[in-house]
Amino acid sequence: MFGPTLRVRAGDTYTIRLTNNMTASGPASHMNNGFRDLQDSNLHTHGLHDSPGVKSQATATEYQGGDNIFINLPAKPTLDAEPASILFGGAVPQTHMPGLHWYHPHKHGSTALQTFTASGLILVEDDPAWLPNENGCAAVRSLLADAPDLLLHLELLTFSPASPFYVQAVDRFYADLEDPSPQVISELALPQNTLCCNGTTRAERSLPVVGTGNASDVILINGGYQPIIPMESGQYQRWRLVNTGYRRFLDLQILDADTSQPTKQCELLLLAKDGVYLMEIPRQVDHIFLSNGNRAELLVRCTAPAGKRYVLAAGSDYSPFGANFTRSAAAIDSLVQPVVATIEVQAAQARSKRPEQSVPDLKGCTPLRPAYAPDLRDEAMQAHNASDLLVTQNVSFILSQGFGCLVNGKNFSLPDPQPVELPLGKVVHWDFQNALFHPLHLHVNPFQIVKLYEDELDAGLQYSSWFEEGDWMDTIQMPVLSPLGSTAVGLRIQPGPYAGYAVLHCHRLAHEDLGCMKVVKFTCPGYDEKQAEECSGFLYPVPGTLPARV
Repeated sequence: MFGPTLRVRAGDTYTIRLTNNMTASGPASHMNNGFRDLQDSNLHTHGLHDSPGVKSQATATEYQGGDNIFINLPAKPTLDAEPASILFGGAVPQTHMPGLHWYHPHKHGSTALQTFTASGLILVEDDPAWLPNENGCAAVRSLLADAPDLLLHLELLTFSPASPFYVQAVDRFYADLEDPSPQVISELALPQNTLCCNGTTRAERSLPVVGTGNASDVILINGGYQPIIPMESGQYQRWRLVNTGYRRFLDLQILDADTSQPTKQCELLLLAKDGVYLMEIPRQVDHIFLSNGNRAELLVRCTAPAGKRYVLAAGSDYSPFGANFTRSAAAIDSLVQPVVATIEVQAAQARSKRPEQSVPDLKGCTPLRPAYAPDLRDEAMQAHNASDLLVTQNVSFILSQGFGCLVNGKNFSLPDPQPVELPLGKVVHWDFQNALFHPLHLHVNPFQIVKLYEDELDAGLQYSSWFEEGDWMDTIQMPVLSPLGSTAVGLRIQPGPYAGYAVLHCHRLAHEDLGCMKVVKFTCPGYDEKQAEECSGFLYPVPGTLPARV
């Protein structure tokens, strides 16, 4: 279930031998959208700023390198047949920022079920050059070098049936499509997953799992249930977390284990979201919000005496989004687990072999910026005389078929006669709509939050410290928005240097399988349908501020 962590450095090339040893459940389906061919597979490097590897939609299913999710490694037709295999790989650019990413299968039709059971982390290793002394970063850089480093891979085992909200709102069949468990995906797939569903009634077919986990949701950390995290009193740890679940978001808080109340004795300092440093670090936050696919990097410490315990809880009643959050529209998709992990405070050890930890000034460090993630807010655009290079587009997840979503009113198709165009040499602005229930994920490039609309908030809710204008992400869900509004958030993208074809989609991955995905065309100036892999004929409207070594 948990694949190995792949560690790379900026400038590295990587090669993975990808082999599909699964055996097909039956003859291949010819559906375009839907749960299908569940043993066919491929691979996606989620978050890496890498080439999509697709120069033309006409050749999209031929693997020529890079993060091409249009390819298919078909399952073996029989158990003893030779498995399909390719060398999958790419290059991490010299200008890549350090950060946490992940990999998972992304074959359209089988993405949700396979990601549920197979994913791993990608770590672009630290480079202190991004945190120079002259930018106020000495204390943060020292902590990153010294603090214990915890990689926390949060896998969500979501065996529960569709939320009662969906069952009440729509027909049961549509509810299962909107919010399917892995058993339901297996039952509804063409061909049906013979490893799952062989009962004689619908109830038996859709819920054949037995044991204490039947029909419930569970969060595992690195494969363990409710692990204990030892922590020296008053000493920072570095936490790097990823939510690899295909449905349900995580709203995590540290609570006092004795009172189940929020505590002021533990500190969360946010450094990066989705593998990109915040504009200024660290930022003090009071919870950790992870939608499907999100990552976060924080410094964490508790100052209580030895023996004290705290719990990392999911879906508590004390969400900083507001007192009404657990009764809000989006909260139906929050995974609730009172104990995800236990923090056990230990006596501080003598630090004769290590320097004393520094306490960083809040927002005292300004990291350098790569050209794929500079500051694209209005003031920065004006400072670079780039305001006239801003292009505005409409991108929406539209609910119009009783389940899932459509992108701009259309189901996924390949080739796509009207792909979303991201022209290199421009900054693209999206007022993305329907961010309440449906997390948006863009391949190849992240996006910056440039506008949080106060008038879009649901009654009694608020933006917490987790979301600020200026943050960069590659996957976004805004659970505090009102279902009665457009549920919009303002995003900007500066594409480059990679051209070609990739996708954007809903990262509730069952919705992606059902068609809530659209082709994106990264357009190099002077090219038409067929693109250059790496475009040299353009200038970034807002240049990066790169380390001297790059």
